[in-house]
Amino acid sequence: MEAEIWKPVHAARIKDGKMLGWYLQELYLPFGADMPYNMISIDLYKDMKQSLAPWFENYFQKVHPKKEMSELMKQTSAVEILAKGELRQVIDRLDWK
Repeated sequence: MEAEIWKPVHAARIKDGKMLGWYLQELYLPFGADMPYNMISIDLYKDMKQSLAPWFENYFQKVHPKKEMSELMKQTSAVEILAKGELRQVIDRLDWK
């Protein structure tokens, strides 16, 4: 679902300078039935203004012009459950590049 629907949407936003990056990560450890989730996606923005800017409908229609947005949302919610959302801000870092 992430690769089919959301990755192309985020790629278009990155190309247009509306987003810095996007990650999809899988949790390997710890694991087991008691874990509430094992996948996360991370959206990267240059600042809070970029993060909070409206984008959803425009980019969804731009990337998936022949698809009904409500149907794609049903597909997403049938496969994915939002366990929690977080908003974090970088306060310090050392780059590895």
